[in-house]
Amino acid sequence: MGLEEVAQQLEEQPAGCVNCGGTSHEESMILCDGCDRGYHMYCLSPPLDELPQGDWFCPDCIAAANDAEDIGFNSGKTFTIERFKEECARFDAQFFGQDEPVPIPDIEEAFWKMVEEGSGKSVDVHYGADLDTSVHGSAFPRTWDADHGPGRRSDERNAAAEHPWNLNNLPSAEGEHPSLLRQVNDHIPGVIVPWLYVGSTFSSFCWHFEDHMLYSVNYNHAGAAKTWYGVPGAAADAFEECFKQAMPDLFAAQPDLLLQLVTMLSPSLLVSEGVPVYRTDQHAGEFVVTFPKSYHCGFNTGFNVAEAVNFAPPDWLRFGRDGVERYRLYRKPSVLCHDELLCVAAADSPSEETARWLIGDLKRLTNEERGAREQLLTDGVVRTRRYTPRKLAAAAMTAKNAQDARASAGIKSESDASLEADAAATATRAAMDAALDPLDDTESLLPTSNANGAYDRECTICRFILHLSGVACSCNPDRAACLRHSAELCECPNSHRVMFYRKSIAQLERLCSSTERACGKRAKVSEKEKAYGAAKLRQKRAAAWVKRAKEALEQKSPPTPTTDLEAIMIAAEEFTWAGTDMDDVRKMAVNVSIAIAFQKELAILKRRINLGEDETVDGRTGWEEPELDDADIVVAAAAGAPLRRRRGGKYGKEETPTPEATMKKEPAEVKTEVKAEDGVQDAMDVDAKDANAKPNKDGKTVGVAPPRRMSLNRLRQLLAAAPFPLPAEEEEMFRRVLAAGEDLESRVVATLAETPNPNPKKCISLAAEVARGPIEVTSARRLKEAVAAAHAWSERVRRALPGRRHRPARLELPTLDQLAELKAGAVNLPVQPNDLDSVDSAVEETQAWSTKAQTLMERVPAAEIDDAEALLEEGLDLPCQCPRVELLEAACERAKQWVEVTIKADEQNAKLERLRSLLEEGESMTVCPATDLAALRERIRVREWADPAKLVAAGKPDPISLDEIRAVVAAGAALIEGG
Repeated sequence: MGLEEVAQQLEEQPAGCVNCGGTSHEESMILCDGCDRGYHMYCLSPPLDELPQGDWFCPDCIAAANDAEDIGFNSGKTFTIERFKEECARFDAQFFGQDEPVPIPDIEEAFWKMVEEGSGKSVDVHYGADLDTSVHGSAFPRTWDADHGPGRRSDERNAAAEHPWNLNNLPSAEGEHPSLLRQVNDHIPGVIVPWLYVGSTFSSFCWHFEDHMLYSVNYNHAGAAKTWYGVPGAAADAFEECFKQAMPDLFAAQPDLLLQLVTMLSPSLLVSEGVPVYRTDQHAGEFVVTFPKSYHCGFNTGFNVAEAVNFAPPDWLRFGRDGVERYRLYRKPSVLCHDELLCVAAADSPSEETARWLIGDLKRLTNEERGAREQLLTDGVVRTRRYTPRKLAAAAMTAKNAQDARASAGIKSESDASLEADAAATATRAAMDAALDPLDDTESLLPTSNANGAYDRECTICRFILHLSGVACSCNPDRAACLRHSAELCECPNSHRVMFYRKSIAQLERLCSSTERACGKRAKVSEKEKAYGAAKLRQKRAAAWVKRAKEALEQKSPPTPTTDLEAIMIAAEEFTWAGTDMDDVRKMAVNVSIAIAFQKELAILKRRINLGEDETVDGRTGWEEPELDDADIVVAAAAGAPLRRRRGGKYGKEETPTPEATMKKEPAEVKTEVKAEDGVQDAMDVDAKDANAKPNKDGKTVGVAPPRRMSLNRLRQLLAAAPFPLPAEEEEMFRRVLAAGEDLESRVVATLAETPNPNPKKCISLAAEVARGPIEVTSARRLKEAVAAAHAWSERVRRALPGRRHRPARLELPTLDQLAELKAGAVNLPVQPNDLDSVDSAVEETQAWSTKAQTLMERVPAAEIDDAEALLEEGLDLPCQCPRVELLEAACERAKQWVEVTIKADEQNAKLERLRSLLEEGESMTVCPATDLAALRERIRVREWADPAKLVAAGKPDPISLDEIRAVVAAGAALIEGG
């Protein structure tokens, strides 16, 4: 391909917005004069109302220019604390020309002189800022430290670890003075996890207030003072206006300048403009607390170590929503999901004090959400759908499968027992929730902890976390927006858009009611007060829908076709998102959904029954791919939203496909992806066959993978809740399948309960029977996991205990402890008896040899080398490691070396002391030849006579008498006679 063709293709490609990826609304697009990339003016931070005069540069080009000019903060060197402290002392001495401590007023004057007037040359200072204490450690003791506890460290440090003013405890404070951040189940450095700051002279923090307008607390652990300047939150608007007047060009280019923490302005200038500024010096051992929306800045007067974190008492809620709106205005990602925090806090049995702060924000949230949804429908959006994030649904389904399996096997956990203590209330609440807000039967098992928006999408336009609701268009389901920015998504008509939501207005209303009760108020609003305007008209339409649905369900023979029931369910989407005034609709929708499931699922089951085992051979050719409408596609994209990722401790954009990739997808491709991602992995994977569809008789490929098999519990539920009578022949067939499934389930449970090990042949046979059956029994996963675990265990045995020909080096053989652990892992698994026998025989053989080796090495007198080597040869052929093999091998080697040394010493006529030393060594060995040891003893006896006799014969050292000579000769004769 030539350059001209490439250039032509590039020109033909739509130039999308860098921020949102959209190619619509070309009249709102602005091109950067630096990089020539396009941006929607409403996607900028903050959005532009009109085209600016002169050149315009995008945020990336401005940031690159700032980096080139070395503006702001840059990464520096890496120091140890001691090295950093020395560097600080060197800087102070060089800058101030003295080694003595400099008074704070002099440091303050020099700092602001540099800020206001500049200096002849730039002054670089180092600041160890934003150090994550979960990585680098906290200067406070913590309850999760390894040395925490009585006797491990001093009582004083243990008490400090549990103190409420310990910055590691403050964000999650409970009791009389709680922090709402305790509800956030997320690791957010600097907000929930403290940050460490290692300061030096003139190192500073620029004017700002905290993320989400939170409270903050800073503690100076050690070192020089930290000088602070603060502006009350009530004067924040005057402060910002003063900044804009002082730096109009900077704010014109970067309206979100104050969010970047790179701007300083003298307190004296602020005071001169009527902005109140307060000052304090924070010395070592002192706390500084900043209040919501309170701008503050400061600098360090020397080397110091400080620590800071955020917290959120209930009264912070007055400011939290403003913080979110500020992020939306400047198109910045939120650090906290404010809506989720509100809902989780309200559902967590708040105290009366907390509830009083919650109720206002909760009502505002409910009213705003209701109004936005109503406006969306008024504007022409006709499809709405509730969804559950796929990762949460998968976790809930796994928990439910485990719970069903435990119940089937008669196993009860502590949590099950605690639920039974309040069984009546739990059942009533679950039934009511299911009727009012129908979802999967896994809804009650969904995790209720605050995931901080991790499972939710972000608005493509303003980056608001779409926890409660969002909207997307069928032209590009991966691009979602908040309800406020629905119009900016694309140029498609509103009828192509789908609103997706996680909570109905009814759920929010119930949260408001429970929170009001926690406040001590009695909340009751009449239906007449609720019904006004659009809501009143919707109630009339809802009543007509209920009547229509009821008539459809009352039609018994023949029953209302599935397509008609599905159309009725689509019509219900106009109402199910709304408040408690739509409870009747939701209750009827449950019945309609049961009728649809009854017809569709039993039809699939009937087909499976008729196909029998043929499905495993040619099952893919006869199944048709289910129809997916726009709502299915959009909701699947919302449910599969990837986790939002952090950048530098804050959340960044979610990792969605590139705009170009999503814009180029054909509808068929999108539907295929939805089908591939839809649903939770079934318990047995028995339908995971060849993915390639096979051609039919006409040579056309029409088949798809079969749908997941119906569970035993689901069949039982459908037959118990039949909305209309089945033909007698079909009902009998389904009852037979149900009875066969229950029988199979009981046999699986009984087999898995066999002790000490279930029968492997029976388990394999049952697994095959489970896989062939038309329905999936409750314990299918347990059976599959048990068989798989047994197979894995057998593989471990074969690797640990191969045949003699394949046995590895001795050091690679398993130890007795490892074999014991291996055998313990076989408990309750259907393992092969011969594999268990292999482990037992290996252990018994090794232990028996070890006992023989111990007996031999403790023998008195010491064992002969031949006996020891014969036993050693057996030990070297053991199937696992035995420490006594090495001991016996070393003893044999030592004995051989001793014999060689002894012979050599005798041949070299070694000194008598050396022979005695060798005798002592030989007598102490566990293996030693008795003949060599006896010979050495005899040699020593001879040498004990011969060495003095030689001296006597030589007349050394002095001649002796004849009688003494005769005595020596007599001793020699006696030695010969005794030898």
